[in-house]
Amino acid sequence: MIILTFKAKAAPDNCSELLQALTSMLEHVRKLKGCLSCYCYRSVEDDCEFCFVERWATQEHLNAHMRSDLYSAIQGAFKVLTEHSKIELNMLTTAEDTIQLYTS
Repeated sequence: MIILTFKAKAAPDNCSELLQALTSMLEHVRKLKGCLSCYCYRSVEDDCEFCFVERWATQEHLNAHMRSDLYSAIQGAFKVLTEHSKIELNMLTTAEDTIQLYTS
């Protein structure tokens, strides 16, 4: 399983716009072949902090998603509406072992 995580803090004026953008993308991502789950979380400590988590069955499924317009839209929302963001890509190999593939 591959886990793709976007973490970001939206600019105060953009919090609700980022939430709306991410919420609208959830169902589209969930319908993609190989998507195991997709969720958007908002911090209880800071309404402007978000975490968008996608879980993929295989690297091939994730690669197809990363080449899509939908993925570009997700990246664009984080780039335009946030003060800073971080992307993490992890592969879960066993229940006890996670390999970090990428972080920005």
